[in-house]
Amino acid sequence: ENLLRRIADERKNARARAARFGVPYVEPRLDVILTREEHRKFMSATGGRNPLDAETAPVAGMDTSSEEQKALQAARAARFKSQMGEGEGGEV
Repeated sequence: ENLLRRIADERKNARARAARFGVPYVEPRLDVILTREEHRKFMSATGGRNPLDAETAPVAGMDTSSEEQKALQAARAARFKSQMGEGEGGEV
């Protein structure tokens, strides 16, 4: 947790520095921010992914708001409704 806070602070400082000098933001290197031991432990614990970065975060679940998923859900509902019959089961 302390490491994540330190990394977040360094990122914030790098963003502020980039804005102040009008240069593009460059992600700070973790091996420079952290000591060798901290870097090894951090990479081991996170599987090499940065948990603060949304782009590299593992995707869990599905996007239920997409048109493709809505079509699949409707087809699945129709299939199970026809299998259950009229008198069986109710709305969930």
